[in-house]
Amino acid sequence: MLPGVAGVAAFGGWTPFRDASSAVCTGGNRYLFETHALIPRLGLFQDDVRAVPYDYDELIASIAPRPVLLHAPKLNRFADPAAVATAAAAAAKAWGGGSSDAFIFATPNNVSSFGSDEIAAALHWVGSFVVHGAGPK
Repeated sequence: MLPGVAGVAAFGGWTPFRDASSAVCTGGNRYLFETHALIPRLGLFQDDVRAVPYDYDELIASIAPRPVLLHAPKLNRFADPAAVATAAAAAAKAWGGGSSDAFIFATPNNVSSFGSDEIAAALHWVGSFVVHGAGPK
């Protein structure tokens, strides 16, 4: 469990690092380590993505049982929706398979723009988070 983290909201979706099929629709990890150099050391694993030391599902699961909102639009051109859904399902196991109100995975059928729909989802989540007193003890 990560100390000091009261909850996490992630918008836009993310294709797991270890998903070799991501190269087809998103540019794969090369987009992160070469095109934009956001995670340069990720390039060390270009020949074997299974060797990446951690992935999003494990990072998100480490937040349990605290609240998480994953808002991953299906038409986001920078993420593979099927791979994101698989990773979210794996992370949800830390909350009892996603049956908890503390784990929300939303996949609207639109693009990722952080427009009014995403802002409304964020405000609703934060409102329920505060109302239920889920903050740090």
